[in-house]
Amino acid sequence: MHSKKYNIKNKNIFENNFTIIYLILILLITRVFFYTLGLKSGDHLPHMWQLLSPDLLDKDYLRSLLYLHYQPPLWNSLYGIFIKIFGTDWKILSNTINIFNIFCTFLITIYFYLLCCEFNLSRFKIYFLFFIFIGISPSILMYENFVHYTNLSVLFFIQISYYVIKFEKEQNIKNELKIYIFLILLMYTWSAFSQPLILILFGILLFITRNKKKYISLIFLMICLVISILPSLKNKYLLNHFSTTYGPGLQLIQVLERYGYQYPLCSFEFVDIDVHEKLYQENNKDFFFDHPSLIGKKSRYNSIAFIHRSKSCLPIAKKFIKDDPINFIKIVKFNLISSHGHFAFDFGQKPKNWNKIFGFFDELKSNELTNKIKVRSLQLYHIIFHLFFTFILFFYFINKKNRSYKRHLSLLS
Repeated sequence: MHSKKYNIKNKNIFENNFTIIYLILILLITRVFFYTLGLKSGDHLPHMWQLLSPDLLDKDYLRSLLYLHYQPPLWNSLYGIFIKIFGTDWKILSNTINIFNIFCTFLITIYFYLLCCEFNLSRFKIYFLFFIFIGISPSILMYENFVHYTNLSVLFFIQISYYVIKFEKEQNIKNELKIYIFLILLMYTWSAFSQPLILILFGILLFITRNKKKYISLIFLMICLVISILPSLKNKYLLNHFSTTYGPGLQLIQVLERYGYQYPLCSFEFVDIDVHEKLYQENNKDFFFDHPSLIGKKSRYNSIAFIHRSKSCLPIAKKFIKDDPINFIKIVKFNLISSHGHFAFDFGQKPKNWNKIFGFFDELKSNELTNKIKVRSLQLYHIIFHLFFTFILFFYFINKKNRSYKRHLSLLS
């Protein structure tokens, strides 16, 4: 009897190892295939506005990160490590980030397999889904070859998803702690998720999901909320600017599409930068802005000039909204709906030879009819999934003890 159980266990271990090895082989083969087709990272790294000057990170890594205020710190921290190891040559750095992104996909592959195991998918389904959604996925291929933090963010998303499902099955501190760790890492990577709202949403979800010791979820949430605002507290203390981004002033002006209003005060153009730097210094004489990451040409978008612009343009943006709130709502609504009509790889610059391989998707936009079909199809796809998860969420609340609903709810992450 024991021998039979032991053999079954060994067989399962062998099959699991075989499956993950097979997935990694698919990953390697598809990457070599697309590389032979010419798909490579482009030459857009010098123009990535989210990154600090490589010279600053090379010569004064710690202080440059200390004064970083317009982006969460994790991506520039990693970028600085690459610079310390490989130097400041743009081409070498671009290739390094490209390899790092592929390594992220390797980790995504492992977590993808673990997620499939949680749902007891057959090996055929695992292979098929992996081939479609990772092996030949234009989105993942774009994220790998576009030297940006997107693929790292996808990794954090899939890790969060996995541990949410694990927590639903095993409500222990270990699984809950990992959820919050990867949430913090995501918040420290991408400014779109740097606000505490994402933590609060997950805190509510984990609090409701917990059957016992609910106070543990509240304790974790409080601790992580403090950790999440540490960069903003640091910026307030050093720069009199409580935020990990520019602040709402310039962002609202962009949403309102009033780019040229009081030009260049409410724009991101490198015009009158020295003037606005001096104005911010004069208005904040108790602070010291003597580091090249804050003033001068090397500071680029981390210049205190943009803090001045954001604070100066916030009253202007508020007035625009107050004078015509309906127009503001219409713009936000349009942006929200429009964003759901694009592929995940429709934004930003493309890697080398992208259109040679995936030009079909761009050609859809060049024809009015096919573009409408594409946009409406994607919007319908998103509506169906939003309704599906809303339906699951509703039944989760009215029938919390039903494990099947809880399992589907975990996919929301």
